[in-house]
Amino acid sequence: MKILVGLLAFLNALPLLAQTSLEERLSKLEEKMEEAEIERSFQRLKFSGTFIGHAEALNTHFKDPANGSEETNHGVLSGMHLGLNFDYKISDKIDFFSTLAMGKVLNNDGRDGLSQSSYRSNQGSYGYTGSAAKFDVAYLRWKMPDENLSFAFGRMTTRGGPPLHQLDGLDRAGTYPRFGYNAIFDGLAVIYNFKSFLPENLELKSRIFYTPYFFLDSSDRTATAEDPDGEIDRRSDQIAVLNEFSLSNDWPAKKINLYSLLWYYDHFYDEDYQIGGNQRIEYYRATNHTLYLGFEKILNSGFNFSWSYLLVHSKSDGSNLERSDSSLLNLNYKTEKGIVLGVEKIFTDKTFYLDEWAYLQFNEFYQRSNNNGQHYFVAFPFEHQQILRLGLYDYQAGKAPANLYTKTDKTQNFYVMYRVDF
Repeated sequence: MKILVGLLAFLNALPLLAQTSLEERLSKLEEKMEEAEIERSFQRLKFSGTFIGHAEALNTHFKDPANGSEETNHGVLSGMHLGLNFDYKISDKIDFFSTLAMGKVLNNDGRDGLSQSSYRSNQGSYGYTGSAAKFDVAYLRWKMPDENLSFAFGRMTTRGGPPLHQLDGLDRAGTYPRFGYNAIFDGLAVIYNFKSFLPENLELKSRIFYTPYFFLDSSDRTATAEDPDGEIDRRSDQIAVLNEFSLSNDWPAKKINLYSLLWYYDHFYDEDYQIGGNQRIEYYRATNHTLYLGFEKILNSGFNFSWSYLLVHSKSDGSNLERSDSSLLNLNYKTEKGIVLGVEKIFTDKTFYLDEWAYLQFNEFYQRSNNNGQHYFVAFPFEHQQILRLGLYDYQAGKAPANLYTKTDKTQNFYVMYRVDF
């Protein structure tokens, strides 16, 4: 009798045991699916970063030709910069790129940096404004069914272009030639790659970048910004067209790059260039062309050479048309161990202007008008992706009233830069 009761109890419990077993299996299956989905998400996410420490010994002598007064700027300054890159492959056709960064002078936080909102946007984290993080990059890229065509929108990699990467012997990172502009811009871009139509050793890529500036009240997003002479027009447009032509060959260099950057902007407002007592707002417009010619691994050696030429035609309302011709030369040698020795030579005229906002040095070597100087540098790579660069900025600059430089200056700044990429 006991055996029969036990058998009946076991038979009654079988459905419950089967249900429990099924629920356990489903639960484990869901956990595995979640783990697989998380793993796929991490496979789509690429994380990297760069940490930079920069120390510079200041040594500048200023002189005012109007009254003969002189002054000096001596001392040591040191800053740090951190950029964290989060890139995500949303699908085969859509990618997202971002860089969260901060730059600060050591133990000095909350600097204002540039005064105008448009320029503050262009500098991003490079204004040494403090430990608050900013997005220097944040954009989406869509690949079209025609694989050669793509679109992008957001805050893009318009700074840090060639030949800046060669100072440390690294691969190209920024898009636009440094001597075209070295600033961070927001906008829309169209990119077309002609590679599939060309011979194997030729490359051609075209980019069109549209950058709208909006001038709004600092506290009311519905109101336009104002000048003492009236309301400022809400929008100023900038369009840039970059054509990149590259030839891979054994002679005279392993690779020859010819880039042409043509960009134009109109109706731009700058409070520093307003004429007092005019009773109207003066807007600024310019047409700029940057030509970048670069030779990599000349005669199959470690030598690299580039010439960047900037031609600008600019005009402010109420002023005459101005023309500027300026050049930046870069010659460097990279040894088999990765050590880089090089020199840059710069020539700028009295009306030279460059959107040089995304930089870490404590001098105006690249953006100073009426400038003639050299930048000497040597970079040593170490294990674990470390780089130590030593350099000297040595330049003399004269008066340039068109860009509000009323004094001459002679600068000889030594610096040390330490960099880690991870």
